[in-house]
Amino acid sequence: MGKFGFVNYDEQRMEKSGVRGILNQREAHIGVKIRNLRKKMGWTQEELAYRAQIDTSYLGQIERGKKRSPTIRIIGKIADALSVDSSLLLEPSESASTNAWEEREIFNIPEQVAHELKRSSFEEQMMYYKILQVIRQFMH
Repeated sequence: MGKFGFVNYDEQRMEKSGVRGILNQREAHIGVKIRNLRKKMGWTQEELAYRAQIDTSYLGQIERGKKRSPTIRIIGKIADALSVDSSLLLEPSESASTNAWEEREIFNIPEQVAHELKRSSFEEQMMYYKILQVIRQFMH
């Protein structure tokens, strides 16, 4: 049923053709990836929502696959907050093996470091810089 009690024929066609199921699976896999990355960072939904500048309940709906088709802008905000490329969240689960995820995350290290530095105070940035200088001395 549509908004006003009328039958929505597009919805019916999508249900019969199986397209609705495919879309629901896509939305669910995005949510699972977001939840897994969020937990890997040790963040609560509230913290990720704050960093992505979106509503916590909206993020919860996305993670549970209940929010239909989050916009690319929202996916981009979440990806930026997690310091990953948004394509990581959008690609189908079956093509994203664990190794591909790990390789992509390694390539995002400079972005992750830059993102972390932007959120840090000047004092923390100076501390990170000094630590990096010490590490460089030991490596050369």
